[in-house]
Amino acid sequence: MYEHIEMDLPSYWLSAIFNGDQSGFTDEEQEQYNAFIKDMNSQYSNWNELDYTGEAHFTNYHDATKYGVLACDVETVTFTVN
Repeated sequence: MYEHIEMDLPSYWLSAIFNGDQSGFTDEEQEQYNAFIKDMNSQYSNWNELDYTGEAHFTNYHDATKYGVLACDVETVTFTVN
């Protein structure tokens, strides 16, 4: 059974999440993003990006903080997971 989850993620990750384009990442940003993907793959047997709000907002704490991403503009991204 699929469910939807929402996560506040860095706006600059959107191109990578939705288009697979990681070309603008620094080495550090690449490592942070890869850690996020690794966790998503280990936590969910199947997941897909679905949508994002289109309304960026700046925040100190978000769902990528645990990967070392500092305060930044974030978007709320919706995923389908099972």
